[in-house]
Amino acid sequence: MHTHPPATAQLTAFAGKRKVAAGPLHAVAQSLKELVMREPDAQILIFDDASGSQVDLNLHGSLADVLQRLPRAATPARQEE
Repeated sequence: MHTHPPATAQLTAFAGKRKVAAGPLHAVAQSLKELVMREPDAQILIFDDASGSQVDLNLHGSLADVLQRLPRAATPARQEE
């Protein structure tokens, strides 16, 4: 089953048998977008490090488009004094 990662996810990505990226969601997405621009036919698999689940990232469009589609980390609610 493919999942959509939370903003706090730690991911590992492979192109074929080669590990091509690992780390936080936004950093991995940026690395993978750069990879597919250089190697458009790369066969990429992405996994959530915590669960082992395969993850889907939409890498179409510009880097800005890719990053804009990613979930954002929740900001803590301001506490009233």
